[in-house]
Amino acid sequence: MSQDCARCHPQQLYRTGKVACRDCHEDAHQGKYGADCARCHSPTVRFDRARAADVDHSAYPLVGRHRTVPCRDCHERKHYDEKNPRCVDCHREDDVHHGRLGQDCGRCHEPTEGAPKFRHDTMTRFPRDGAHRGVSCARCHPGQGGAARPRTLADWRKTPTPALDLEFRVAGRRCESCHVDPHRGYAEGDCARCHTATLFTALTGPRARAILPGSHRGAWWRRHATIPEDRGELGGERNNCAVCHGSPACRNCHLTHAPRSHGGLWRLRTHGTAASFDVASCRVCHQTASCTECHRRTRPLNHRGSWPTLHGYAAGGFGPSNCSVCHSRADCLRCHGGG
Repeated sequence: MSQDCARCHPQQLYRTGKVACRDCHEDAHQGKYGADCARCHSPTVRFDRARAADVDHSAYPLVGRHRTVPCRDCHERKHYDEKNPRCVDCHREDDVHHGRLGQDCGRCHEPTEGAPKFRHDTMTRFPRDGAHRGVSCARCHPGQGGAARPRTLADWRKTPTPALDLEFRVAGRRCESCHVDPHRGYAEGDCARCHTATLFTALTGPRARAILPGSHRGAWWRRHATIPEDRGELGGERNNCAVCHGSPACRNCHLTHAPRSHGGLWRLRTHGTAASFDVASCRVCHQTASCTECHRRTRPLNHRGSWPTLHGYAAGGFGPSNCSVCHSRADCLRCHGGG
């Protein structure tokens, strides 16, 4: 105990008159805050810990993670004279964006986690609308080893999500920067004239239907049936109807617009012969039940006159495949069984 007293009363001099903090302690603030150390410090706790509740910190509110940071981490010189401090003043080396996004960290961040104030639609030149809202950031901002561009939607879905590039560099803002152009330049790169990001296969507005790709000009209507309908057909990998029209588009159109081959006397004299050689083509729009239902009411032309006498030769000479479209073996037995 006597040894502790000697720290303040050397040579056992107890009437020195030195009762102020500064009489015994060096002022780390160099007189900047006056001689009343008790305004911030208390001798009952560690002296280097200020009574934060009594400190006016309104100029820089301690919120989020800043509430738990020791004072000395921000005030190394103990002068507490920082004016309008910025995030970069303390965290320049912590900037994961390496300065690419500027020095106003408060535009996107708060002293918590993440970037809750960031808004892609208003703070960038690429609004995320439609299907783009569900796309992860790394798809458009891939780090090293990211997916090659451009790709089809199917290929994008197969590609694993790469690491995120925190500098948020972009390869471009046009559709063809990320997506393969199925029209191969015929639409001149202005995808928004016909498409939206919500459902890319749906055309929008009357103007879109008036814009024809280069391959659809001239005598297109006479030869369009020769173009592959979907990607599974030979030659349909990059040029097929389903890219814009969808799979059932042919049938939807030809329910109201007869194909060129169906003109003249097609229905009366020609369609049966064509069906016997290429039933698969007929089935794109017609079903076998349609033939049966129609011919139960309207007898085919070759079934008239002496047909009841000659039908056996037709069935036996040409095979029963054509007959089975409407008739079954039971029909033959029902008629000829009593003979």
